[in-house]
Amino acid sequence: MRYQNMKLSYIIPIAACLVGMASCGKDDGPKADKQLIIAQQYMPVSMTFDSTDEAIMQKCRDWNRKVVVVNSNDQLPDDPIGFSASFQHLNLQYQTLLLAYRMQVWNVESYTNTFIRSYSENCYKWTVSTGICDFFDEEDTTRNFTRYAILVSKIPDGADVKMYWNESISGWDWDWD
Repeated sequence: MRYQNMKLSYIIPIAACLVGMASCGKDDGPKADKQLIIAQQYMPVSMTFDSTDEAIMQKCRDWNRKVVVVNSNDQLPDDPIGFSASFQHLNLQYQTLLLAYRMQVWNVESYTNTFIRSYSENCYKWTVSTGICDFFDEEDTTRNFTRYAILVSKIPDGADVKMYWNESISGWDWDWD
């Protein structure tokens, strides 16, 4: 009997230690945001137009800063730029095509994309950072309408995708007058 009590007195602390160790390393706090892989980054496609053409100007205004989540080929939008055959034949069974539109007065010289899953905000965050080097005349009526596109792992229909834009001047000439 005494042997059994002694055995039991060892088992209880060992079991408590095992339970304690099993819970180590678990974080009960909120999940951190996670940068996701972009399977394909497409070159931005721009069209240049004259802002005095009110019909095209209005069409581009309607699309400006719009984000479209495409989970099947029949969801490709009828945007002002149009899509080549390569977009129309994407296999979107396991991937999602994200499109974003922007109207601006400058030309895009460089770009980078980041795509993040934000667990704290329960959304996806897509950031496009563009490098520009054009100095534009305020009286110039030329405008650019640009479509940005990335291909990512499948995201659910109805997922909240937030778009962020960063612009920076590249090739700055400090002696420019």
